[in-house]
Amino acid sequence: MKHYIVTGAGRGIGLELTQQLLEMGHGVDAWVRNPAQAPGLQALKSQYQGALRLCQVDVGQPASVDAAIQEYGWKDRASLDGLINNAGVYLDDGAGLDRLKPEVLNRTFEVNATAPMRVTQALLPALQRASEPRVAHITSLMGSIEDNTSGGAYAYRMSKAALNMFERCFSIDYPAIISMALHPGWVKTEMGGGGAQVEIKDSARGLLKQFFGLPKKDSGAFLDFEGDRCPW
Repeated sequence: MKHYIVTGAGRGIGLELTQQLLEMGHGVDAWVRNPAQAPGLQALKSQYQGALRLCQVDVGQPASVDAAIQEYGWKDRASLDGLINNAGVYLDDGAGLDRLKPEVLNRTFEVNATAPMRVTQALLPALQRASEPRVAHITSLMGSIEDNTSGGAYAYRMSKAALNMFERCFSIDYPAIISMALHPGWVKTEMGGGGAQVEIKDSARGLLKQFFGLPKKDSGAFLDFEGDRCPW
């Protein structure tokens, strides 16, 4: 059994990624801010006893991340086969520049860009102890500078562009770890809204196909859930 960490696992894509990893026979640490308020994870815990750990972690709080790594043995003992940085927020939906509040910008960057970097940094020793570790950052095509033809969503777009740059740097500096930036599509989640077109199961299935299938020579790629390359 290989073991993976999924952040933001309480609902939506994170919950579905967790379920599909468990169905594959893997072990999962599901990171979520409040496990008691995640009924989907609670149901999976009953079904996959011994394979699923529910971990109370707020990725936006460094002390919470550090405590989890210490508590669950990732600091200096266990090896981690993979990390999926999925946790994210979209707080400025519909807000133009004239109405964008500094606290919204700061919180968006904290969760979408700084937290994935901090989590990856903290788990780096555990990843390096694995035989073929993998890291995926769930980003968005909205973080693509080239693809942006509609403007708006300043905080979200900027934070995802920053996450993409982190992935690019990470893939260069740590070539032994296969890493990637993955766009899940416009998914029918609470964040995706009513106009979304992609089913959660289909998105998660495609994301995991890229996660496990990307060859080392292509580490650092920016792909969508169907395997198509996205413009940076």
